[in-house]
Amino acid sequence: MSIDMSQFHQVFFEESFENLDDMESGLLTLDRGSIDDETINTIFRAAHSIKGGSGTFGFSEIADFTHVLETLLDEVRMSGRDVSRDVVQMLLQSVDCLREMLSAARDNTALDMQHVKSLQHKLELLVNVDNAVSEADVKAQQTETQSNTLGWFILFHPYLHMLKTGNDPVLMFRELHQIGQLTVTANTMALPALDELDPEESHISWELKLLSDCSEAQVREIFDWVDDDCELQIIPLTTTDSKTTEQQLALAAADTELAEIRSGVDRRGGIDRRNIAEDRRQQDQLHDGEDRRTGEDRRGISSGESTS
Repeated sequence: MSIDMSQFHQVFFEESFENLDDMESGLLTLDRGSIDDETINTIFRAAHSIKGGSGTFGFSEIADFTHVLETLLDEVRMSGRDVSRDVVQMLLQSVDCLREMLSAARDNTALDMQHVKSLQHKLELLVNVDNAVSEADVKAQQTETQSNTLGWFILFHPYLHMLKTGNDPVLMFRELHQIGQLTVTANTMALPALDELDPEESHISWELKLLSDCSEAQVREIFDWVDDDCELQIIPLTTTDSKTTEQQLALAAADTELAEIRSGVDRRGGIDRRNIAEDRRQQDQLHDGEDRRTGEDRRGISSGESTS
């Protein structure tokens, strides 16, 4: 049974407009000359959230526009690019444009796409202005990387709550299928008994094999919207040797499990290891009590025998 994603649209729009308010507030702070890492990160996270949600729910024009905006913000965030007043004004215009795009998508009304494309082009020019690598060099690097990579192994472990956020793994698998040949294997070992199963909880983890010349960034972008709702491992497939394949998968699975143990939670089964430790402690106390009672009974028997 497929999930009707339209039921989550209202939540998406509400959260997106809230994110736009956060972006605008942060950008106005930058416009007054106060630049700090936390403000930049807040603006970036808001844009990242809008991009991920719009991609998940099929609002591709919003996702494409926000992707360029996010790239520019990431340059500021990671490389310390200067934020001039002109750049801030351009970003504020982008926020206004996104608000118009979201309103049009929500209300199913017409949108001035010429204005959107014009502003998106200006953002792309800002992104590329400091790029010291020529387009020919970029293509050469991509060709070299792709020639050494047959595809990707993807270990995808959704947290228990992921389905409740409106994210359906099938939608992500469809996007992966569009960029390559996809093989999907489900791991159902963590499934509870049928009478204990909550259909809104994610108990299945996935092993995906994608044969494609796409980049790792393209794969990660598909999972952007569930960054905080899963454990994700992406491994380059550089050989057809089955032993190497098994080793790569085993190492990645071990890394994921180690991260889960360190966090104190078994993500696949939803088991709190601290609860297990507490249960064991209580069992030990129970056994100690039984041992003491047994010892007392034995002493009582010995005493009775002596008296007789």
